[in-house]
Amino acid sequence: KAFAPLEGVDVTIYGPVGAPAAAEMPNATSRPDLTRVRAAILATLSGYSGLVGRGATPIEVQKLSYLLERVGEPLNLGFEKGVYGPYSKTLEHVLGRLDGHFLAGFGDRSQRVEEAERIVVPENVVAEIDAAAERHGATLHVDLVLELVEGFNSAYGTELLATVDWVVSHETEGEGDPERVFSAIQAWNHRKARIFTERHIDAALTRLASYEFVTV
Repeated sequence: KAFAPLEGVDVTIYGPVGAPAAAEMPNATSRPDLTRVRAAILATLSGYSGLVGRGATPIEVQKLSYLLERVGEPLNLGFEKGVYGPYSKTLEHVLGRLDGHFLAGFGDRSQRVEEAERIVVPENVVAEIDAAAERHGATLHVDLVLELVEGFNSAYGTELLATVDWVVSHETEGEGDPERVFSAIQAWNHRKARIFTERHIDAALTRLASYEFVTV
């Protein structure tokens, strides 16, 4: 009715159905090269998916990449203290560039973090990624971070490990005193205060100490 007085105008109305599935979004960008940073991140995600039998949530992708940097891989992603733990905006750009070529499920990030699709590495590019990671010398660090998260291989577990490590490395001068770490996490935000228990924080400290990340 609003356009009825206008001549030569065709009107098409689309219902508010939301964005298409991330895997169905077209990608017309050129295929990116597998640099060391890209290959290391992708190899970690591929290996992690093999461990858990599914794709990784956005939280897991961020935390795995943070831990990959912490074990010595030179990613230089500029992680900052975020709602869900260490977070890198640069990593989001890296993943967006890889989406549709070496990743599926990243999409336009229009969904809430808790509801976002899982990010997967298609099987047909795994061999190419592994070869690139090996060529760049990143395989050792990839294997190390996959060992580090064993038993913590969930969105909760990876966030727990990364959060505890951030607190120790940025707020307690490398000391893994359980009471200080617990207090710092309680003060991080209401969400972390609610979900992370003292027992689980102690378990994360023990795991990090076994890799000499912290002193307990």
